[in-house]
Amino acid sequence: MINQVVSTTVQHAASDTCAGIHCEIHQVDEPGPGYIGCGECLHLYPTRASLVWRAWIKGWELWWWDLRHQDASGWSYPRLLFDAWRFVLPRRANRITFCQECSHDF
Repeated sequence: MINQVVSTTVQHAASDTCAGIHCEIHQVDEPGPGYIGCGECLHLYPTRASLVWRAWIKGWELWWWDLRHQDASGWSYPRLLFDAWRFVLPRRANRITFCQECSHDF
């Protein structure tokens, strides 16, 4: 008898039947194949573009958070540009080495 895993996009708790494909961040099943998957939270990036897009969004979130939490004396235009270049500009998928959802290394 073969255990058949039925994946679902509806949020649910992890069970023994879907443990290998259950994303702990989004609480859904994410079966392969995909570009890359996180070994910690099991989130699957189906394409290179999805990984780069999520990294770009995460970069904006980090940049805005950093911008909002600086005191006025720490602001400088060159620093803001450097941070924008470092966090926000598009990246190559093969240079992204951590999961954008849970921030663990691949």
